[in-house]
Amino acid sequence: MSELFISYSRHDRRFVEKVSGQLEAAGISVWMDIAGIDAGERWRSEITKAIERCRWFLLVISPTSMASPQVAREVILASEKERPIVPIVIERCDVAESLEYALAGLHHVDFETATFDDGIAELRRALGATEIAFPVRAATFIDDDRDARVLGRGIAFPLGVDSRGGIGTVGPIEAVEESILMILRTRPGERVGRPDFGCDVGDHLFERPDESTLGALANVLRDSIQRWEPRARDVEVKVYPRFHATFDVSVRFSLVTTDDPRELRMNLMF
Repeated sequence: MSELFISYSRHDRRFVEKVSGQLEAAGISVWMDIAGIDAGERWRSEITKAIERCRWFLLVISPTSMASPQVAREVILASEKERPIVPIVIERCDVAESLEYALAGLHHVDFETATFDDGIAELRRALGATEIAFPVRAATFIDDDRDARVLGRGIAFPLGVDSRGGIGTVGPIEAVEESILMILRTRPGERVGRPDFGCDVGDHLFERPDESTLGALANVLRDSIQRWEPRARDVEVKVYPRFHATFDVSVRFSLVTTDDPRELRMNLMF
């Protein structure tokens, strides 16, 4: 079984082969389509099987890969199979609209502005970070550099561009907060490729908003965050009614890298 599946455009093959060689030299087995499979039976069997069995899914982001229907199919399948997706950016471009949701908030490795060796080092750290033993206890202050090394930066959502024209990113704290917002604002079945993602509050929508119902709703929100966002720990949720199917929500949590509590407030309409 290959540990790493690489999804890329054939236009970027020379770069991908260089990355693959470095990873295999480090002991990580790699699966990549060197023959240029486009469709048909081999797509349905070999590529599907490789994605299902891989430990990590590496997405090479470039203008040609973002224009590739084949790459889009691979990313959606990886999301559906709940494979950890690690994007690497080799050339600034807009993220394909069909992939915005699947990639939002994910840590990415920047090969465009970093040296190749630094990019490889960061990629190896990113692959290791997918297996962090949570929770991780550290200092009680927030160190953005340390948090970025452990938690990674995230692709901004909604998708945008930075001052250099590249893919917009957010820091580790903002990445976790955006992830929590996305979890709570997504109903199961809404996310293409991962129908169970999100927060299912359907059983409580038509109940009287008394203390018992609000407590049960808070538990559902908390459980959803704990299921889908491992970078947050000690999660506490409080829900306050506003009017029909609309609530003020307070989420208190700490990052796995710090004991410093944070609070995120939002208005949710179910």
